[in-house]
Amino acid sequence: MIKSAEPTIANVEITESTFSTARNSKNDNVNRLN
Repeated sequence: MIKSAEPTIANVEITESTFSTARNSKNDNVNRLN
């Protein structure tokens, strides 16, 4: 049970870091326009 949960937690962390990277690059583009 714990072993099956570990990859899920890792996937969530990867997804969160991907979203945060996408959000940061979007903010960078907005800042460049301003």
